[in-house]
Amino acid sequence: MENIRHLNFSFKKSFKETPAHSVSESGVVCLSLLSDYYGNTVELEQLFRMFSSAREGLQAEDLDAICQYLQLVPRVLNIGFHILDQVRTPCIISGLNNSFHLLKKVSRRGFLVSSPGEKDIYISPDALRGVYTGTVIEVFPTLKFSAEKTPQKIRWRAIVGKLVGLKASTIQVISLALSIEMLALVSPLFVQLVTDHALLSGDRELVIVLTTGFLLILGIQLALEGARSWALMVLGTTLNVQWRANTYKHLLNLPAGFFDKFSTGDMASRLAVIDSIQGRLTNGFVETVLDGVLAAATILIMAYYSVQLSLIGLISAVIYLAIRTFCYGAQRASSINTITLSARVQSSFIEMVGHMQTVKTTNCATNLLAKIVDDTYDESNSKLKSDRLAWVTRISKSLVVGAASILLVGLGALGVLETGLSIGMLLAFYAYHNHFMSRICALVDRLFEFKMIEIQGVRLGELMLAKTEPNLAGTLNDVIPDNKTLSVKNLRYRYQDSSPLVLDGLNFVLKESECLLITGKIGSGKTTLARTLSGVNLPQGEVRFGGLSFRQFGMHRFRANVVAVLQDDVLFAGTVLDNIVAFAHDADFDKAISCSKIAHAHSQISSLPNKYNSEVGEGGKGISAGLRARIMLARGLYQAPSVLILDEALYCLGNEEQDGFIKQIKKKKISCILLSTNDRLADVADRHLLLEKGKLVEAGLKPKSDIPSPPPLRLIETPQDGFSFTKEPLAELVSTGAP
Repeated sequence: MENIRHLNFSFKKSFKETPAHSVSESGVVCLSLLSDYYGNTVELEQLFRMFSSAREGLQAEDLDAICQYLQLVPRVLNIGFHILDQVRTPCIISGLNNSFHLLKKVSRRGFLVSSPGEKDIYISPDALRGVYTGTVIEVFPTLKFSAEKTPQKIRWRAIVGKLVGLKASTIQVISLALSIEMLALVSPLFVQLVTDHALLSGDRELVIVLTTGFLLILGIQLALEGARSWALMVLGTTLNVQWRANTYKHLLNLPAGFFDKFSTGDMASRLAVIDSIQGRLTNGFVETVLDGVLAAATILIMAYYSVQLSLIGLISAVIYLAIRTFCYGAQRASSINTITLSARVQSSFIEMVGHMQTVKTTNCATNLLAKIVDDTYDESNSKLKSDRLAWVTRISKSLVVGAASILLVGLGALGVLETGLSIGMLLAFYAYHNHFMSRICALVDRLFEFKMIEIQGVRLGELMLAKTEPNLAGTLNDVIPDNKTLSVKNLRYRYQDSSPLVLDGLNFVLKESECLLITGKIGSGKTTLARTLSGVNLPQGEVRFGGLSFRQFGMHRFRANVVAVLQDDVLFAGTVLDNIVAFAHDADFDKAISCSKIAHAHSQISSLPNKYNSEVGEGGKGISAGLRARIMLARGLYQAPSVLILDEALYCLGNEEQDGFIKQIKKKKISCILLSTNDRLADVADRHLLLEKGKLVEAGLKPKSDIPSPPPLRLIETPQDGFSFTKEPLAELVSTGAP
């Protein structure tokens, strides 16, 4: 625990905090810091999502695009170290291993340099000379630069999705809450009536009547609170279930490549906020409305008693609002940083636990632990900054409320002595003042809570407002294709706009029941082709099934006909049968067994303790790698596809089993595309293509029949009828002396 010294408990102001990033990401981090320096704070993860290619290193085109988005003008200088002290600071300087650093200041102490995720340090000229590689990037704001971008308006209706049956529940909750609070406003009158009337007149019966009456009011209030709590529970549960269902449905309709932009922990942290936001929207929204209404009603009642004393509460509320407003900017920035760091820690832990076998075999547990601990300290320091600001607001609130109460009692006592204000009225006013301060402070706190919720809303909105896959439904749903031919025309695909083409103008046709083998070296694009043909990647060019394009046929129908078994496919947590039938409710057990036999998985499954009902862990844990691959083959067959794409999916089978598998799918009239690094299956395939440098070339044709070609016929003379044909090989004829 000696690293506890790395925690920062101080209030000293520092440059914008950034979590540690890889060397390749340092350029974008430095640009984000400079944008913040000029007054435009942009979430770093937003830049990485918009310019994902910049994660691999800051290139010239990335620099121009990012600066244009940030309304900045870059100037790249190649200068020697001897004039580095003359550049305008802050600026970006290049370092070893294509890294970038922020040069903040040059002074007698040396060069003040900041690296992403590290503290500012002064470096001596000799030390900096050893790492400086000669490039300086100066950045200037454009004339259109805005010191603060207009916050993106959150479209809560689009984020939450369609909700049913909430209007009546919401009206019921608000009505009950208003009734409760109206009764609460009557409670302070009990003290005033007893003090000014019952006690002064010595009326015992009045005391009993007032006590009985206000006890009845309290009972009604408690009954209404119970009803409101029940209504809130129903409202919250209904909202939560529908919101989650809408969220999961939307996520499943997003392109697969969309999820490559998010780590597991980041995605989990975004979805985890649904409960928090839902709770604050249901309870907090109603309470905020009530706080506002009751604070206004209370201040009017207070003004009826004394306008001068009412000003104490109003001025105190304004002071507290100013304090919260002053602290909000720092709290927001700290909260964003904390969320990002927390997601990083969560991702690292999930990744480590999910790949514990690799951790053990590579003996890297100590290194991974150090990485997670460092990230945890960064997260804790960010949380400490938020806690310090929260501590300031709590102390300020107590000071404002306490000072207001003391002033009220003092000035109220003077009012009793000088203006004839009764003691009962002062006691009632004091109760109303406390009620007002609690309500107005709660209102201010909730308003800023909602502002902080916007951070989570923006993060969740990046998922919920993302565009779903195009052509999911299709425009020609009623059209049944005349054939089951898969045709590819001028197919192109690249991972980034600036990256080279992985698939460059591919053209081929897969006929019905044809088996096509496509071979290529590792990295030639076979998996990319498989993902593209199955609709996972969104390419340029045309992929048609039965003459219909993605748009006409619809992706759902297309994937029901064209099924792929990819290298990185996984099994899900559930039973073996669940995975084979893809968790279908109307599972056909006999069909599942038949598909397992074709995939040569049945015997291994039968040897499991619970056979097809044996549990499989997340990702297929608990069973062998070979059986996992065979179950995935069976899952592909169970869907009864017209076209089956196998990306190195037959590695789990022996040579004879591979040949038998191909023959079985040919019997079922299933077209097949085999993608492999070797051409062993060329003998059982109908056609063989070679994928090289993103292009397909013909590797050879397979005869239509597996029957060997007959030997050449030879005309020979016979004693009976002259001449006849023989099918005997020439060598045998020679050996028997035939002419």
